Amino acid sequence: MAKGSVLRKGTVWSFVVDLGPDPATGHRRQARRSGFATKKAAEAALRLLATASNAGTAVARHRTTVSGFLTEWLETMRPRIRETTWVSYEMAANRITRQIGASRCKR
Repeated sequence: MAKGSVLRKGTVWSFVVDLGPDPATGHRRQARRSGFATKKAAEAALRLLATASNAGTAVARHRTTVSGFLTEWLETMRPRIRETTWVSYEMAANRITRQIGASRCKR
């Protein structure tokens, strides 16, 4: 059973939940989320994540860069849109990648 706690920092509520050991490495895993306006909202989100973790459906955060995300997204969009639209998306993605491509995504 995943266990966690709710914390308050200033006017913002957050929580941390223990997800158990990583199956591959055996290291401890924790998930932290913040930005909740009320304690009740933080507790509800904590329960949702703990339940998902116990059921084995919790999704781990990816350490994908903006560049990697845009490349993957462009390839999934290619069959769905016209070639001219794809080219304009690709040009926009290239401009974004030059500026912030190495930054890590939060998804």
